[in-house]
Parts: sequence; C-alpha cells; structure tokens
Amino acid sequence: MNPVRQMNISAVHIASGDYDKAIEGLTASLKDLKLFIHEEVASSEATSHDAELEFLRLPNATSSFLDAGKQGKKVLIFQDPIVARWTWGAAEFEELSYISLFNLALAYHLKVVDEGSKAKEHETDRDLLNKAACIYEYAHSVLMNQKFHAPAIHLMAITCNLAHIHCILGNGEKEETCLQHLLSGLMFVVESGRGEQELGNSLDDFLKIVSPIISKTPTAPAA
Repeated sequence: MNPVRQMNISAVHIASGDYDKAIEGLTASLKDLKLFIHEEVASSEATSHDAELEFLRLPNATSSFLDAGKQGKKVLIFQDPIVARWTWGAAEFEELSYISLFNLALAYHLKVVDEGSKAKEHETDRDLLNKAACIYEYAHSVLMNQKFHAPAIHLMAITCNLAHIHCILGNGEKEETCLQHLLSGLMFVVESGRGEQELGNSLDDFLKIVSPIISKTPTAPAA
C-alpha cells in the first residue's frame, strides 16, 4: 500500500482508539517510505510538493487535549494525530518521516494511557512509554532540521507529550526541562503576535500545562 495512504489510515485508527492497528500500519509505513519516495522522485511525472499538515480531531472530542490525570490532578496530553493532504507528487522524505514518527509515538503513548485507565501500571507500560519518548525525540530532531513548513504547534505538542511521559516515569528534571522549553516557545510565539495563528484554540491549554512553571518563577521584591 502507498505509505502516505497508510499513514492517514493509521491516523484514523489512532483517532478511533485502535492503537495496535495504528502501530502496525505506521511501522510498515516507515519501512516502505524510503523506497516509495525514491520511486516517486525518479518518475518523470512526479513533482515535489510540501504536504499540508493537519491534526485530525478525535470523534466527539471538544479539545485537542486529553486529561490523563489521576486522583484529581489535571494532566493534559496532546491527542490529535497528523494527516497529510496534497494533490499530486512526492512530499519531502523528512516530512513524511516526521508524520509517521509523531503518529507512531502518539499511538504508543495513548495506548499506555488507555490501558492505564483500566488496570494498574505494569512494567510493559514503562517500556512502551520509553519507546514513545525515543520516537517523539526522533520526530523532534526531524522537525528541527526541517526542509518543510510546520506550524509551531507541532513542536509544542511533542514537548507537551514528552513532559507527560517523563512525569509518569519519575524523571522530574527532564519533565521540568520540557516544561521550560514549552514555556519559552509559547512566550516567543505570543510575543511575536502569532499566538492565535500558530496555536489557535490550543493556546489556553498549553498555558495550563506550563502554569506550574510560571507559578515557580520568582517575583521581583517590592521596593
């Protein structure tokens, strides 16, 4: 199957909560992707296009965020997978790789959260969370070296979800580092006047996520 089509089908699986099918499809997409791109670029009819990256809102969801908190603690995860839309030609290899990596990490992440809501945490969950964190970090590195345009919300989503994973795994320093990076990114986007354009309705939720960091910021002593 065309890996681009497979990626979008896998995004639908994530949105419907069928994480195992999504993981299977995205793993296959990553294996096939390099060959597919090579064949498309080699074709005399193929023309390279940047894909339009869109987040796929989950059915019946009113927000892009899932509250994964326990015992009254509110913890938000960015839960929307990415779909790619374009009419013809081959998108950049890095772009398609990024989509597959982000969605694969998200599938592992949400699978653990979903199973954790039904049963006690076990060692397999930690293994899957560590795998998700590694894939998010790989997706982040692809995004930072991008040759394609992706709105700032993509970096925010990765950083937000990494913070949650480190929180669950007990990596307090790494969690705080992620939240600091998220806060810095939010301040940059907001101060540039592109907050609504880049983040849309997600801005308020991202601000809720970094609120613990903001509350720790020391205030200047009164004169």
